Amino acid sequence: QAFFLCVKVSGAVEAMEYETCEGLCAVVGASHAGSRLQRFVARAFRERLGQKAGMLHVSARHEAAVACANGRVLINGQKAAGYTVLIGGEVVTLSAALPNGGLQGKRGLAAGKSAQCSGAPRMLLFDTGDAYSAGQQQAGHSPGALAFFRYYRDVQRVCSAAEWRECEALFMQPASLSLRLNRCTARHRHAVEALRRAFGDRATPVPWMESSGGAFYVAPAASAQAAEEGLDLVKAIANAGDAVLQESASMLPALALDPQPTEAVLDLCSAPGSKTCQLLDAMATAAQGNPQGLLIANELYQERAARVWNRARWQPSTALLVTVVDACDFPAVAGGGFHRILVDVPCSSDGTVRKESRRLDKWNVHSALRHHSLQLSILRRGLSLLRPGGRLVYSTCSLDPLEDEAVVRTALLAEASTDSISLMPAEEALPVSCPRGGPGLETWQVPDPTFVDTQRTYGSIAEVPEVMRAELPESLFCGSVEEGQRLGLRHCARFLPTHSAHFGGFFLAVFVRSSTAGQEVNVTRMEGPSLLQPLREDLATLAEVSDFFGMADQATDQLVLLEGGSVIAVVSAGLGTLGRSSPASIPVLHGGAPLLRRVQTGIMGTCKWQICPEGAAFLARFASRRKLILPREGLLQLLHSRQSNELNEALAACDCLEQGPILVTWRSGSGFCEEVASCCWFGGTVISDADTGAWLLQLLAPTEVLQWHSFLLEREDEQMG
Repeated sequence: QAFFLCVKVSGAVEAMEYETCEGLCAVVGASHAGSRLQRFVARAFRERLGQKAGMLHVSARHEAAVACANGRVLINGQKAAGYTVLIGGEVVTLSAALPNGGLQGKRGLAAGKSAQCSGAPRMLLFDTGDAYSAGQQQAGHSPGALAFFRYYRDVQRVCSAAEWRECEALFMQPASLSLRLNRCTARHRHAVEALRRAFGDRATPVPWMESSGGAFYVAPAASAQAAEEGLDLVKAIANAGDAVLQESASMLPALALDPQPTEAVLDLCSAPGSKTCQLLDAMATAAQGNPQGLLIANELYQERAARVWNRARWQPSTALLVTVVDACDFPAVAGGGFHRILVDVPCSSDGTVRKESRRLDKWNVHSALRHHSLQLSILRRGLSLLRPGGRLVYSTCSLDPLEDEAVVRTALLAEASTDSISLMPAEEALPVSCPRGGPGLETWQVPDPTFVDTQRTYGSIAEVPEVMRAELPESLFCGSVEEGQRLGLRHCARFLPTHSAHFGGFFLAVFVRSSTAGQEVNVTRMEGPSLLQPLREDLATLAEVSDFFGMADQATDQLVLLEGGSVIAVVSAGLGTLGRSSPASIPVLHGGAPLLRRVQTGIMGTCKWQICPEGAAFLARFASRRKLILPREGLLQLLHSRQSNELNEALAACDCLEQGPILVTWRSGSGFCEEVASCCWFGGTVISDADTGAWLLQLLAPTEVLQWHSFLLEREDEQMG
């Protein structure tokens, strides 16, 4: 019920404003469409937000952020985050208080976010009852959603009309939390048991992932508190490298790629990193933790590449190299090419609407049209890097044939002269137990950029007005049915919610290059100058760390220097011999398993190096000194407190009464964690307290990692008790 209505012009903000029982409202005008919600709120409602201590017209940016975070800002009656992009005609309301106790319009607790965050969820963790359904129904009737359904049902016909009706209903249901377990870690069995114990009947195994380490769907909890408690365990296990939050459909490309531990593998567009972690886990597991090949995870932007590294660095593997290169120009660094390449390209992501239903509100064809040329360039570069007998998997989380079959078709035609690239049936590349998607399309329509409003489409480039042909390139269009059959486009696979109850939309195509006798090149014999600097080339650093940790000479052959000599890492044989075909160096963010990081002189006493906690177990394999083995009770106490000054006797017994880095583990018999203790080491530092004469030992691992290991030790008590 509106109390008054007015048109207000205030500074740079022109909006129709009115008051309701919920609070002050503003209609987004055309001049402010496309702006961020927080910015709009800070301007449109600055007086209301700035009413503190009698002050008016103050800068309200911080207050706007707080209001968005606390759920006081609604868009068309639904709570929204400050980074939401506004659309003309939407009604933005500044609520005087959290509506209905804060749950109205709340779309579930977002995985990896706090309970107070009102952003769109990635996966639903607790049941919000009718509030979520009402929000989904509203989203399903927006102009964007209606155009989305019409486009795929009537225009592209990605499946039968009856199946699409089922899809429409399923697209309006939220996606449950799903996570995949890394089987290459010694804690794999314990992680599975801990998750089953924490989630009980809510955790359902992903049946077709059993042979790949396992994965779970987790049904929503009854309350936000219960969801938070379960999420804390998931975060701890994930931070220790034992699990990855990952949609089940996105597990399919790595399964189809099937990387082997001695191969050169490339993940050309790797962020956010879940598929990289899956590839790395597969290679490490097949080699029992010691893959001889390499996996390059590439990303265009350094901040996104850093995200990949942060997700993968705790997995026990030496084969990973993270690079920061434009995928369209990735150099031919692997002699003879890569055995396996994953090309999971940037896309419109309209297959993820179950995670983020607001995508339906904003859906249009612009994103697919914009991404097509980039996707084609990346795929063609990937194919050029594929060696004879190699396999490349192209995937998107888009339903649109403009980003899927159109890209595949054009790439195949470009390779037609060589007659060496073909499509492998997706169902043959995937394990037998995996869901089977629908076949790829042989024909499709190209929408006009104004499709949401006009529903106009084109069947060929000849139908496109001359002035629009630069915007709609010929590569978007399909050929004849006969051409599609000859290219084998039906060998592609499009996955829909009807193929698995937890799927959104996903697409993959599997390319293979025919084998040529005598052209196979073993990855460990690649030629060319070394991409990574061997530690043995820096004699001073080599002598310093070898003497301090008691390393044998032959043990240092796998060690390299990274980040300008500030990091020492151990790398696989494949990474150690990696060459490059041009003198230009590749920007490397991280690689291998980091062991030591240089610190400022004097901080660590006589040693200038600090142990990288994620690589402590690898360092322990090389070191014969600076290793402290505690009884189980002593380590448990240290894990809880993070530091101790009561270990002088233990430090003296292992000749570690000297400032500097130290490796710590525990002594385990035949108990619950014997296999964990055998390969689990913690990096720490020893510092002398000149006043008391005591020695202080501090652990370096993140709190969540220490909590997870203390949980395992406490479970050992329960098992033995």
